[in-house]
Amino acid sequence: PSPFWGVRDDPSEAAEDLATYRAKYRMYRGDPDLRAAHAAHAFAPIRDDHEFDNNCHRATISEQPARAADAYRAWFEYQPVWPIDGTRIHRRMRFGDLVDLSLLDTRQYRDPNPRNQLLQATHVPPGSVAHDPGRSLMGADQRSWLLDGLGAAQDAGVTWKVIGQQVMVAPLRWIDLDEPAFQPVPEHAGVYFNLDQWDGYSAERDTLVEFLHANAVANTAVLTGDIHSFWQSSVHLDMEEPASPAVAQEFVCGSVSSSAVGFLPDVARAFSAFTKGFAPWFRWVDWERRGFGLLTATSESMSVDFVAVDPRRRDSVPQRAVGFDWAAGTTDVAVNA
Repeated sequence: PSPFWGVRDDPSEAAEDLATYRAKYRMYRGDPDLRAAHAAHAFAPIRDDHEFDNNCHRATISEQPARAADAYRAWFEYQPVWPIDGTRIHRRMRFGDLVDLSLLDTRQYRDPNPRNQLLQATHVPPGSVAHDPGRSLMGADQRSWLLDGLGAAQDAGVTWKVIGQQVMVAPLRWIDLDEPAFQPVPEHAGVYFNLDQWDGYSAERDTLVEFLHANAVANTAVLTGDIHSFWQSSVHLDMEEPASPAVAQEFVCGSVSSSAVGFLPDVARAFSAFTKGFAPWFRWVDWERRGFGLLTATSESMSVDFVAVDPRRRDSVPQRAVGFDWAAGTTDVAVNA
């Protein structure tokens, strides 16, 4: 395998039809460590883009219907998820009055993004599409399902409302262009790191945070993946104003094996410091390490530990990188290094 990217050799070909998707799953599911993890723990998986095609969206599916059908069929065949309705995967799990877990699909219903998504300015086209009021990451039906479920969990007295989903909610804006000197520009305009995230769908993010605030939905945690790095951030009602109320806490988990810039530790540490400086709501950013998150919830508190591993070594011992402590009924998280 590559000393930079690879964990182990992949002899299979690129997955583009049912046979090759199945071959990929057989290879990965044959991994002894993954088999042991499934034997020891229950899994509640959701898929992102690479189970089908990079940065996919609803137009990608309409352009490649046969490939999409094969990709989603193979996913259901090899994951512990029973189909609900066709290719739908968003679903909800309730753990008594402790946790309500909403699992989202932010791929197959989303509107397309601009072709160039990285470091995109949104004060003018094509990037300004990110602020169109009708744009959706979830689709109208899933959005209603999510908001109704969050409200119902709050009304039922469930302590923790947890949203498991794919792409970062907290804005990752490098340059703020929503300032008087740049008017007129769309609300939230700026230069964004990646419009594949919720940054590409700012109106729908506003809908979510406004709902959480207006309905006093307390103790909302967002669990995110996708970007091969660790982040912790508060999510505010007004993301232009850090002093506005925090309506959720987001925990972005690093990848188990896929790298970002971690193979260049000095660069990774510098990039971590650089991106953490984008906004005061980022408490932790780590582009260097890979690993997993461990969440513990009680009626009084939630703790989240980010745990680092070296996936290239079978004898790697997991090391806790940082922890976060969150008292129920509060909107603040303490970093426990």
